[in-house]
Amino acid sequence: MAVGYAKEDRNASIPHFKNLAEWEAVKSTKIDVTAQIVKHTLSSDRAPPVTFLNGSAIFPEVPPLTKGETPSKKVVIYQDFASLASVLRNVSCSFVFGIFA
Repeated sequence: MAVGYAKEDRNASIPHFKNLAEWEAVKSTKIDVTAQIVKHTLSSDRAPPVTFLNGSAIFPEVPPLTKGETPSKKVVIYQDFASLASVLRNVSCSFVFGIFA
């Protein structure tokens, strides 16, 4: 398990948190919002897209799954730098992911 943590001083050691409440106060917003977008997107094939307003993510309500319905398998690629776009477009691999909600 890994946790993204933004440090003011890159040479400072990473603190040890006793509980999630301590970490919640200093967590990386970028990683947290990305994880929320992934969870939203994978929750249903009918999940409306996430939009942004004034820098905040807007998560529209997801229609409930019908009886016996399961979301299809999807791949989510997070691209941190625009320079990676051409590399990602040319990758031809198979991956197996475990999604943890």
